[in-house]
Amino acid sequence: MKIALVTGAAKGLGRAIAVALAKEGYHVLVHYRKSKEDAEETLAQVKQYGSGTLAQGDLLNAEDIAAIFATIRNLYHRLDVLVNIVGDFHFAAMQHTTVQDLDAVYCSNVLTMFSCVQEALPIMHSQDFGKIITFGAAGCDRLMLREKTTPYYAAKSTVLSLTKVLAGEEM
Repeated sequence: MKIALVTGAAKGLGRAIAVALAKEGYHVLVHYRKSKEDAEETLAQVKQYGSGTLAQGDLLNAEDIAAIFATIRNLYHRLDVLVNIVGDFHFAAMQHTTVQDLDAVYCSNVLTMFSCVQEALPIMHSQDFGKIITFGAAGCDRLMLREKTTPYYAAKSTVLSLTKVLAGEEM
């Protein structure tokens, strides 16, 4: 059985990817933080095509991350695909963006991705296989900024940089 973890899978793009992976034969761990009803709806859609389970946790909390990946190691003994979608968005001009706003967007986009990769790599190394997919934002590779999105684009540009470093190290 192939195993995939999709972070932020309760709705939107995360839901679509979770369902697509189920159609491809993956057992999908549908991650959510607070949106349990939405995550249950995603899981119901996943189960129309295959199997899946819910994976609840705050990916900014080290204990929650450890628990999710301990479940993966203990129950499934493998992780074939990690999809990092989680990340908050803040829409405001720089003058109306606080340090706390910037920190929240950066942490929810960058630190969650980094922490999940740190947990996934040992599992993937042990099986000599794994795919890690990260999501940036349109234009983050060209430093194209849209008005009132500075924290988001700064975070997604960092995600892109980390992804490139990870690819170079792991290939």
